[in-house]
Amino acid sequence: MLLLAKVRGCSLTQLLPGQPKQLVILGLSQTAVQYTLFYIGLAHTTGVNGSIMNATQTFFSVLLAHYLYNNDKLSINKSVGCLVGFMGVAIVNINGLGDFTFTLMGDGFIVISAFLISAASIYGKRISAAMDATMMTGYQLTIGGVVMIAAGYLLGGNIRIESGTACMVLLYLVLI
Repeated sequence: MLLLAKVRGCSLTQLLPGQPKQLVILGLSQTAVQYTLFYIGLAHTTGVNGSIMNATQTFFSVLLAHYLYNNDKLSINKSVGCLVGFMGVAIVNINGLGDFTFTLMGDGFIVISAFLISAASIYGKRISAAMDATMMTGYQLTIGGVVMIAAGYLLGGNIRIESGTACMVLLYLVLI
């Protein structure tokens, strides 16, 4: 993304005062912490529950926008839609008669991740008002990615590329 921003003519080194701090906050919240919580959560719940819990992101965005933007207030329809949506998420987690299945490390981490991505997206919208969105995204992903790689190595992880095909798959995943 930074290469694309550079090709588009952005000066990657001329940031306004305060913007580096904003990019670090965005990179940590929207990439490092959010992805970490999401994948830990996904490892501790089912794929179906993870997908449903991740959908709470939409509800969080609607609620946060109501409090942060004067031109995006909750209407009756939005309120009812959010209430019905949250009820649907709760109903999906009821397994049998009153057996509510919800774990902090699983479903909880995914819900926290969904909240973080909603809040960080709104924060990113504010930052992109004074900065090219491609450049902002590139820095955010780079900062968050570096933090995640460092944490992975510090916690004992490693990367072993066993073949040219594996290298191509890794490169493909990096580009995604």
